[in-house]
Amino acid sequence: MVLEQLEKLPEWQVVITGHSLGAGVAALLALQWRSEMPAVQCYAFAPPCTMSIELARATASFITSVILKDDFVCR
Repeated sequence: MVLEQLEKLPEWQVVITGHSLGAGVAALLALQWRSEMPAVQCYAFAPPCTMSIELARATASFITSVILKDDFVCR
């Protein structure tokens, strides 16, 4: 359904966001959807560590993580 709407409105983009566990799910969903929706963007607030450093660097153009300095969950 989302893909059908995006085909009708190509100037739109999908933005996924979440906090804590929801942020981890949002990041993984953005990673999965990226092949079908190149305009997908993800903003993850305090996500758990779900990716390797190499994968995080490769996805930096469409996944933005916001982490407070001493948050244990993100480390």
